Amino acid sequence: MSAQLDKDKTGGSSSVGAGAGATEDEETFGPLPVSSLERHGLSAGDVKKLSEAGYNTVEAVVYAPRKSLLAIKGISEAKADKIQAEGQKLVPTGFTTATEMHLRRSQIIQITTGSKELDKLLNGGVETGSITELFGEFRTGKSQVRRDALADVDPDCSRYFCPPPFPTPSCAIPWQSPANCL
Repeated sequence: MSAQLDKDKTGGSSSVGAGAGATEDEETFGPLPVSSLERHGLSAGDVKKLSEAGYNTVEAVVYAPRKSLLAIKGISEAKADKIQAEGQKLVPTGFTTATEMHLRRSQIIQITTGSKELDKLLNGGVETGSITELFGEFRTGKSQVRRDALADVDPDCSRYFCPPPFPTPSCAIPWQSPANCL
């Protein structure tokens, strides 16, 4: 019942007639009240200091500059770091460290296009996990590059690319890729 009263005080919605099976661990939507940091290791006094300073949601605390948290009387550097760390556990921020980004970039594979010169322009080929756009005038080989690159990745998928006019004796399938090829 106290959890329901806390929600009412913070402006959140409360559900009337919630069954006995409802728990506090249910997924909530919208901004989290700063009081939810108490359940994650912060003292009630620290939470009170944050709310008196105008930080009413966990999101406001997480996105606040560290310097502004240090300006609150009674919040030390270590405590500010702890507050933001606990808040980031509750609110996904999308921030990535340089180390994490370097690890992701090191896992990228370069797929050859079949042309040494084009691979040189693309720094080794087409990168996995990205979109590479080829553009140019009509009949300059853009579609052929796509077909050759696809054939290097999965030779079975290259049979799905037949240039118009179709059907021909050697190729009865139109110039379209199935969902599992591209």
